[in-house]
Amino acid sequence: NKETSSDVDLGDLVQLYKAAKKRFDDDDDFKARAREGVVKLQAGDAESLAAWESLCEASRKEYQKIYDTLDIQGLEERGES
Repeated sequence: NKETSSDVDLGDLVQLYKAAKKRFDDDDDFKARAREGVVKLQAGDAESLAAWESLCEASRKEYQKIYDTLDIQGLEERGES
């Protein structure tokens, strides 16, 4: 079941991140799997890239709401900080 960015709620992502960070800090097996996942993503694994892009697109949609509220236009995406 492939989710798309329209299926992802930013609040859910924040909760997921917080839970994953805690588990990463507390669980060595999870930490190892997380690192393996990063390696797969950086190596161009199609499934990992699709999941990452879905997360990025969900974030972009939420950022755009803020930009629209602040009447910010013409931004150029340059990747992660």
